[in-house]
Amino acid sequence: MITPFCIFTSFAFVIAFVDASNDDISVLILSQASDWDAQRANAAKDRLLLVSESLDSKLNVFLSHADFEDTHGHWTVWTLLPRLVAQLKESPPKWLLVCEPDTEVDLKRLLELLSKYDSSEKRFFGKALYDRSPTIIHHYYGAGENQERNFAYPDFAGGVVLSWEAVTSLALALEKRTRGDFAIDPKHE
Repeated sequence: MITPFCIFTSFAFVIAFVDASNDDISVLILSQASDWDAQRANAAKDRLLLVSESLDSKLNVFLSHADFEDTHGHWTVWTLLPRLVAQLKESPPKWLLVCEPDTEVDLKRLLELLSKYDSSEKRFFGKALYDRSPTIIHHYYGAGENQERNFAYPDFAGGVVLSWEAVTSLALALEKRTRGDFAIDPKHE
């Protein structure tokens, strides 16, 4: 089931209202190893951990460039999902927030919102992006015979939340699928 969700980058706010625990969510910040990007990612992690601390709870925050540096394509979420599932197997969260270093998150309200949903169901919350026309970076998807098909892909800059059930299901599907070592765009791949 796809449900609308709001997290806005840079000017961020999240709309919600109930009560939940940080232990229910892990955060994956898609980052790269350049000094500039790593600095932004570390600052985002520090902000999230500070808020988590003020809520008297523990929060797992992963930086893809640091925590998964040995994974080829660690800047794309699809290469990381199987690793995350394996790493969090003993104590899985209910939800996974995938975002970018500049994504602003109101953690308290996000947790309140998520407490209204059943995390044992496959759930995706986020904004879909669409190409207006076929582009080279997306391998001209939509050209030719697929011209009428709109392909939606997630806007990680705005933040995407997946139930752990959805994460494990995607990870299993990704492990079965053979992919090349070619990944250009973290959102589209």
